[in-house]
Amino acid sequence: VAKLLHGEENVVCADAGYTGVEKREEHAGRKVIWQIAARRSTYKKHGKRSVLYKAIRKIEKAKAQVRAKVE
Repeated sequence: VAKLLHGEENVVCADAGYTGVEKREEHAGRKVIWQIAARRSTYKKHGKRSVLYKAIRKIEKAKAQVRAKVE
């Protein structure tokens, strides 16, 4: 990820494969808003009828829409 960033980013959007990237020591000093998609297993365990599942799903959908427009 460090090779992809030039240092002037305010927000970084990435898919679930980059989960935990903000905790790596190479990104410790960056003042960036990390918008990393959640893995499906993190919200799927609540059940599709759960209010929490629906709320998380809406947030993840919004993140995906932003990512799609940027790409």
